[in-house]
Amino acid sequence: FGIDVKHPLVQKAHSILKDTFDEEVAIKKWPFCTDCGHFIKAGIPTIGYSPAEIKCCHTNRDSIDIAMLKKGLCGSLALAELLANERKEG
Repeated sequence: FGIDVKHPLVQKAHSILKDTFDEEVAIKKWPFCTDCGHFIKAGIPTIGYSPAEIKCCHTNRDSIDIAMLKKGLCGSLALAELLANERKEG
């Protein structure tokens, strides 16, 4: 699946993560499959977000450093809070 990098959801998520971490956050395509394609096909804009290293995702070496996990949880919470509140206000 794919979503345009200029899509408002991508841009808003990017902004939230940059503000949360006070650093630049890369926007990349994942070189593996997820279930997101089902949502895209149904017309639901969808992004993936993960603190893990892409090179090991969905392989038998899939693992995550605890510091990366903590950072990822902070990012997930920031995305959930700000995007949910935006929907309530919008």
